[in-house]
Amino acid sequence: FFRLRDYLRASVLFTDIVDNHRGHPAYPEALFLLGESLFQAGDFLGARTRFREIVDQSGARAYQPFVQRSLGRAIEIAIRTQNFDGVEALFSRMSQLPPTEIEAGTNYFRAKYLFGRAVPHTDAVTPGQLTPEAVNLSVLEESRVAFDLVAAASPYYGQARYFIGVIHTIREEYPQALA
Repeated sequence: FFRLRDYLRASVLFTDIVDNHRGHPAYPEALFLLGESLFQAGDFLGARTRFREIVDQSGARAYQPFVQRSLGRAIEIAIRTQNFDGVEALFSRMSQLPPTEIEAGTNYFRAKYLFGRAVPHTDAVTPGQLTPEAVNLSVLEESRVAFDLVAAASPYYGQARYFIGVIHTIREEYPQALA
């Protein structure tokens, strides 16, 4: 069902596996796939719970292949739902990992989270109001640095470059924005 993109049915099956086979060697993968199925089905809160369970078990070897993707998804869910409770704890977990193990998607969503914290919500701001004085410049710089960490081979590279251009535009650094 998961590969057929029938995420609702897949989540029902993965829930059965997760609820009834906690000691099985495939449990960490089933937990991740349950989180991903819920995410794809639009149940962001259920997915967030499952992804955070994986992150909480990040010290266990069996969970390590799923920690990065779970971190990225948990951050993405926070951005989508605008509920940032516990996100700082996720970043603190992420900072404990070696930089070479952090996936591009995780860097991208961390940068996007920081950008959202630095810039007022776009629906509430008209274009003329988005000035350097209206944003948190130190957090905006953190965001720019995080976007810069997204590798060229990443599927998020183009989006990261776009945000870097937006950041330079906000700071009225037009030549850098054009670059």
